[in-house]
Amino acid sequence: MAKRYTDTDKWKDDWYVSLSNDYKIVWQWLLDNCNHAGICKRSISTLNRDCSVKITEDQLLNIMEGRVLISDTRWFIPKFLKFQYSTLLSAKPAIKSVRELLLSSNLYLMIPESFGNDYKITKESLPNSSTTIKDKDKDKDSISLDNIEDAGAQENHGPFKFPGKPKPEDVPDLPESTLDAVYERQYQLGNSGCGKFQIKAYWKSWLATEYAGDTFSPSAADIFKHFARACNMKPIKFHDNGRNASGGVKLVI
Repeated sequence: MAKRYTDTDKWKDDWYVSLSNDYKIVWQWLLDNCNHAGICKRSISTLNRDCSVKITEDQLLNIMEGRVLISDTRWFIPKFLKFQYSTLLSAKPAIKSVRELLLSSNLYLMIPESFGNDYKITKESLPNSSTTIKDKDKDKDSISLDNIEDAGAQENHGPFKFPGKPKPEDVPDLPESTLDAVYERQYQLGNSGCGKFQIKAYWKSWLATEYAGDTFSPSAADIFKHFARACNMKPIKFHDNGRNASGGVKLVI
């Protein structure tokens, strides 16, 4: 079951409040039935049946005032993208999937320019030095892993040096930049069941059992980078039959 953000301020929106109850239901139906790229199967008969209304497609488009666009057998809802995602240029797997759907259907051309550069995606050609959007994503992935120390420094963890062996309890929490990088890499490795909660749990275990014995004086950023590289080669695995001292699922890599 897909879960999405909802706008609690819609009841203050003049356009939404002006809709009849039937069209409020229709709008919600469109938002619930489109895929994660804002694309919905074009079927006025299905809409009428599910919403218990009797409207024509022309009436629908007129009431929606540009919020619903037609492309062959699809309805496209650009504002769905603007509300659900802060950008379409992220290397996160879900955003990459959205881009692929928009590019393959040419619907990226229908995204309003008023949305800004964060929603501007284009098809790139392969000749000469041009790269595809997938190639750019690979570059982003490698940057997110190779420059963890820079991200750590930006989060005020770079300058500090641990005196001797770092104790797990003295190491700062895993920053979001590192967490995102590890999460994306695990997804690339086919480990789709590995969420951020599991990564945080493995981070604690890794600190206590694998990294705390190092004898040099690392910075926190060094430790974040080391952890990211430890998660870069193999999927993190979960063993339900092995419980650790805290009662959680035992994690190994």
